[in-house]
Amino acid sequence: MLKTYPADGSLTVKVVAGPAPLDANLELRVADLWRQEQAKRATPLFDGELLSVTSIVGSRIEGRFVPYRWFVAQRADPTLSAALKVRPLAVSGLLRCRGGVVFGRRSAGSTQDAGHWELVPSGGLDRTCCRPDGTIAVGAKILDELWEETGCPPGAVTSTETFALVEDPRSGVFDIGIEITLDLDADAVLAAHHGRASDEYDRLRIVPVPKIGPFVTRTAAPVVEVSLALLRARGMLDRHVTSEVAAR
Repeated sequence: MLKTYPADGSLTVKVVAGPAPLDANLELRVADLWRQEQAKRATPLFDGELLSVTSIVGSRIEGRFVPYRWFVAQRADPTLSAALKVRPLAVSGLLRCRGGVVFGRRSAGSTQDAGHWELVPSGGLDRTCCRPDGTIAVGAKILDELWEETGCPPGAVTSTETFALVEDPRSGVFDIGIEITLDLDADAVLAAHHGRASDEYDRLRIVPVPKIGPFVTRTAAPVVEVSLALLRARGMLDRHVTSEVAAR
């Protein structure tokens, strides 16, 4: 069961010192699990960095950068979580245009939740969004993801608002929910995605707010849990609808 906490523009993310090197045995175990995961995939995984939460006090989140392979290993063998302590932090948008809320269907080549629908855009936090003082430019990151994943230019954004922090206790992942409003209609959003975007999503769909409940309960492909939690936090999805989806 996901946990959702209220958040607002006062939320700050600060980078702290990185982790100590792993002991030799643990590093060998991580390397073995990484090789196993690589062997399953036609396209190799990139071992970059992700921001892992170390503490949350009030509206301040602190985190450290850790190798992506640690998260892959921890996901493959959850018993490693006590030693690796990877709790990734990401941003998840709730994108609104003139016509409704934008959902994306994750492409078949996605490393996670392939074929599922989710709110767009989203992405992990990395060093590219670090300011000189060590804080993370969360708002800039979500706009970068918007441009990359949908092709919609940041100049079309009329407002952004941080409204929730969602925690998945099972995976340890945290998502900062940010509502983004575009001065574009549905046709313009679809055209932008078709003309420029990455292959993160093989399809976008714009759903009017009153039809979100029927969409998430009747669509053949599931909607990811984080998106359901963000919709509920924003008052766009009734709790009983979320329960109905979970029971499918």
